[in-house]
Amino acid sequence: DDVMNRQREVIYGMRRQILEGENQAETIAEWIEELTEVTLDAYAARGAHPEDWDLAGLTEALHRQFDTKVASAQYDEVVSRDALDELVHGAVKARFVEREGELGPDLLQALERHEMLIVLDTQWKDHLLSIDHLKEGIGLRGYGQRDPLTEYKKEAFDLFEDMFERVKAAVIERLFKVQIVRDAPMELPAMTAWADAREGRGALAGEPPRAAAPAPRAAAAPRTPTGEKIGRNDPCFCGSGKKYKKCHYLKA
Repeated sequence: DDVMNRQREVIYGMRRQILEGENQAETIAEWIEELTEVTLDAYAARGAHPEDWDLAGLTEALHRQFDTKVASAQYDEVVSRDALDELVHGAVKARFVEREGELGPDLLQALERHEMLIVLDTQWKDHLLSIDHLKEGIGLRGYGQRDPLTEYKKEAFDLFEDMFERVKAAVIERLFKVQIVRDAPMELPAMTAWADAREGRGALAGEPPRAAAPAPRAAAAPRTPTGEKIGRNDPCFCGSGKKYKKCHYLKA
């Protein structure tokens, strides 16, 4: 269906970039920034009084997600959310710079690509299973006077966004924490069994062989509602401030 075709375009396009050796440093930096902000919002919401911040929980979460330690004394002079942002974002970025120093830039780049592929493959496999379950029960929505197709599109998009957030969190946590055995070769998985099966090149364990998938059609260049061409990295036409690939590209 159109919903899954769009999601496959996003996932396979991302995998293709990684496998072709494209540097993922910019994407990783964006994910670190986003996850740091999410963590801050969870324990020190904007608009909340500093006395209501859960700084102990924030400290624990930063260590768990980013292997970053912030001493309690460092919070003593923090009296605003902006000041807290500066402290926490600075600490996380400094820890990642340390990480690059520990591994070296070449090994870190290889690790970024490796972890992105491993996590992306695992989460996409789980997502396909969730979509199968959604399809099985979506027809029942009609009994509640709701259009099953509309509900399917909405919930499939929500599932996809949730999957992508899990990908970001898992990749970043692994990059900050994983220990490397220097003499062990790091090979990028060319194409996992589940992807082979979904594209008609084989079957997963326990599944019957699948018919070969038709050759994909060349995707039309994306355009704004006014008909102008728009690149995946251009600002989204809706004015959200996000890049097109992270906003209406997924909703198209």
